[in-house]
Amino acid sequence: MIEYLKKEVTTFVGNGIVSIIAPVTQALAYVSTFILKKSTKSLKAICELCESGYYEDAQIIARSIFEDSLTLAYICSADSDRRGGISIITSDEFAQLYILHGTEEQKKKRDHWKGLEEKGKCKDWIEGIKSNSNYEDFQKRYDGLRSHYRYPDLREQAKRYLVMKNRKDCRNEKTWNLLSIRGSAELVGDPYECDYHFLYWSISQLAHSSALGSFGYYRESKTVAVEMLPPLILGFAYYLRIAKNVNGVFKLGLDDKLNQIEANFVKLYNETPESAELER
Repeated sequence: MIEYLKKEVTTFVGNGIVSIIAPVTQALAYVSTFILKKSTKSLKAICELCESGYYEDAQIIARSIFEDSLTLAYICSADSDRRGGISIITSDEFAQLYILHGTEEQKKKRDHWKGLEEKGKCKDWIEGIKSNSNYEDFQKRYDGLRSHYRYPDLREQAKRYLVMKNRKDCRNEKTWNLLSIRGSAELVGDPYECDYHFLYWSISQLAHSSALGSFGYYRESKTVAVEMLPPLILGFAYYLRIAKNVNGVFKLGLDDKLNQIEANFVKLYNETPESAELER
């Protein structure tokens, strides 16, 4: 199963999807490429950790693939909600907002560093950051993106989208789409909503070092193959959902191939002796 994920699944996504959409000059293509590449590395990391017996840590990374998949699903939800060919905000505009929010966060962080520098604090850290050639180029990139896209307007469009979806509680102004992970999952719906409530929360207890949810770390290290399956299943499921979302949005015509990849994974899972133990 691990070899299949490493050699077949991630290779196909890299060659069959990323190579096609990466050259497209569109915000949605840029964000989709970023999420695919990021989640590909995450899935490979899950495989490496499972091979080494670090199953809890692999689940934490699977959690990040869930978040990546939810982000892309939320972005793509805009075009699926078009009414009469008209949309309050398009998927590409959501992708623009996602990019711009990232630059805004970087700008805030740089302003914070400047404040620390003026107080004479963290000098070694700040000098090290400023010596990076990309540091001086940031302002130019920031200004260019803000002039090319319309950050304040896009934020207002995103708020109107939430009103249209009967989610008037824009309760998290710090996030790119004005919602928490939970709010995003509830808006997109299943399988994200159910997986948020019944899987994401429990895995978050591992990520946040909760004594309640991290008893596995206190146990003696054992190689128990059945514990390997949950991170592999969750990681693959949402990695494949990312690929299917990109396939649908860009009309790549890879439905049969992606369905076959899914069927092969299920077959490998059913052939794994530990799968019966997991389902008890």
